[in-house]
Amino acid sequence: MRKNGLIWNRIFLAGIFFAFLTAGWLGLTLSASPAPAQSSPPPPAPPAEEQALTPAYPPLPELWKQRGDQPPLNTGANTLDSMILSVGGRAMTVKNGGVLALHPDSPFLLLEIKTGTWLRFGLSARLAGRPEVDLSHPQTLHKILGDDIYQREYMDLQAWQNETLAGAVRIIVRFAAIDWLRRAEADPDYAQKVYAWYRAWLLTPDDSLLTFNLLDGLRRLERPEQALAILAQYPGLREDSQALLFQSSILHDLGKNREALESAEAALRLDPDNSEAMRLLADLYQETGQEEAGAAMLGDLLRRPPFSQDSRLWLRLARLLAARPDQVGEALRAYEQYGRLAGMSAELWMEIARAEETAGLDSLAAQEQALNLAPGQREIILEVARSRRAREQAALAAGVLENGLRVLPQDEQMWRELIALYWETNNTASLINAYKEYIKIRPDQAVLYYELGLSQRENGQTADAAASLEKAWSLEPDNYDYTLSLLTLKAQMKEYDRALNLTRALLESNAGSLALWESLYALLAGERPAELGALLEQWLADKTRPAAKFYEMRALLALEQNKPEEAAQILEAAAEIYPANLRIPFLLGNIYEGMGHDGKAMVFYEKVMEKDPAYSDVGERYLQTKIRLLGNR
Repeated sequence: MRKNGLIWNRIFLAGIFFAFLTAGWLGLTLSASPAPAQSSPPPPAPPAEEQALTPAYPPLPELWKQRGDQPPLNTGANTLDSMILSVGGRAMTVKNGGVLALHPDSPFLLLEIKTGTWLRFGLSARLAGRPEVDLSHPQTLHKILGDDIYQREYMDLQAWQNETLAGAVRIIVRFAAIDWLRRAEADPDYAQKVYAWYRAWLLTPDDSLLTFNLLDGLRRLERPEQALAILAQYPGLREDSQALLFQSSILHDLGKNREALESAEAALRLDPDNSEAMRLLADLYQETGQEEAGAAMLGDLLRRPPFSQDSRLWLRLARLLAARPDQVGEALRAYEQYGRLAGMSAELWMEIARAEETAGLDSLAAQEQALNLAPGQREIILEVARSRRAREQAALAAGVLENGLRVLPQDEQMWRELIALYWETNNTASLINAYKEYIKIRPDQAVLYYELGLSQRENGQTADAAASLEKAWSLEPDNYDYTLSLLTLKAQMKEYDRALNLTRALLESNAGSLALWESLYALLAGERPAELGALLEQWLADKTRPAAKFYEMRALLALEQNKPEEAAQILEAAAEIYPANLRIPFLLGNIYEGMGHDGKAMVFYEKVMEKDPAYSDVGERYLQTKIRLLGNR
């Protein structure tokens, strides 16, 4: 008894020694681990009686405890012969000279919870070469595993009894993996479900179905980098088309299209009938600018039943081909096949129309088909109207827009395009009505009143035109065109007081415009010469700004009032200011010649001839004047 007691005391002390060693090492390992993510909830806590032995589950996505963000190398059954269990259920193993930490929720911890000290001391003794506890005995096994695991149909007692310690541990690992899978099935929280899959995968990494479930789960949790890290450990990756396809999809998610393309092509080489690889390759070819290869891949897929009846694939192929003018014929056939399978829609007819335009074909028929199916769809109405207008069918285009506005009376773009068509066809009556309707939608737009006023003036509706132009001017009184048009109309209507007020307002900001003065001259010289003369005198009073043309205009106004002397006086003053200007002396010669002062006329004609003998008809006038002077002697 005493001897046995010493043995157990030594075993107990050895266990404590291993516990301290492992706890210290794990403290260093865990202190270097990344902090748990805040976004994922922790899994449920274990029952109260197990909490003393069970560390808290780390939250997702920190599924592993190793430097960096990569999963630890799996410690498979072949390495478990060198496993050392410590107090607390944590385990570590030496592999290739490096020490790796298993996760706290390892299968050995599960067994620790089930057995208390049985497994701890039993395995420690066996590993130390002390066979005091016979792990192969069914009663010991029963005590270690408990009723629930011991009685499972999967348990192979003979295998346990015949295996070495490593073999026994492999069986335990198998049951631990099954426990994690059952937990995944029962957990409604998807993040925790993936967490359980990961636990099971650590134990059975060769299970392809479990591996792909885990990869898909990590993708759904937006952890593609971790999915790639797990996939990199998948045995036979380069020989498994499904694994390569998974890798390609994950790389595609990360935007690494070139690498994704290589993986997808490798998957298709291994499995030439893999439809998912073909679909993914079609996407990748298109996204990497290889539209021709993408179309060829889709065409290949559509030749295989049941994909030949997949309308979405036909539409995709049609769109790829439609982007190439030399393949529009094939694109139209693909559109037709899609239409047979899914039915023709207005949107499809418009796609066909755009494909025809790309190839330089007549697209109007397809647009009309779209309009028949969707007579109230704005974009289709505008496209058909523009196509008609481009074919110089303005009246037909206007009809399309008129019908469209009955359905969409508030559409400003349609009103603008209809108004432009009425201008082109000189349909003034319809144009005026269109402006009035459009103004109801946008009563704040001065340009609409202005253009309405011009249309009304052209149609002989002078009073209505004046009212429209007044409204435009009231909205934008500083607008040159609005003011000049209203001024012109008021002068034509003999409302000179209003015309002069508008003239003064216009001259405040545009007094230097010769075109404006010429317009004012034409409007006011006949009926209001005095007011026009006063305006010109006011402008000419500032000697720093007038040009010779304004003196000429003022002199011409005096001549129209039958005041040649005044005109001559104005031009002589201008000649002193602009001595290089030949038109001023030429006009003075004309005025004096008209007044019968041939001598004075000769003086000014000679000044012009000295500088330019070919100026206008100065030579002929000079000769005629000289002949008259000689004849009067």
